[in-house]
Amino acid sequence: MTKNVQIPEIAQFYLTAPAPCPYLEGREERKLFTHLSGRRAQGVHQVLADTGFRRSQNLVYRPNCEGCQACKSARICVEGFRFSRRHVRLEKINRDLGVRVLPPIARKEQYR
Repeated sequence: MTKNVQIPEIAQFYLTAPAPCPYLEGREERKLFTHLSGRRAQGVHQVLADTGFRRSQNLVYRPNCEGCQACKSARICVEGFRFSRRHVRLEKINRDLGVRVLPPIARKEQYR
């Protein structure tokens, strides 16, 4: 994915050392990343997210593997999303499942 975007000059990018790829056996991965901080963090995040970066806490990163483009970032437009027959079928199969909204507090049963 190639886009012409204005990345704020304040962002400094770093490249991780090669590590075993968690997706493709026998391959190595590298990530391009930057820290999000300061007043411009939200704007920097939005620009980078629009170009395929992912976020983890105060870091944004994307795969930057030599000779490989297998990892693709996917963004789904929620307003335009329509259930397919497969989605409807899965919803029926899982109708016995429920959702409970709980406060974000760590509990012992989460760490068994």
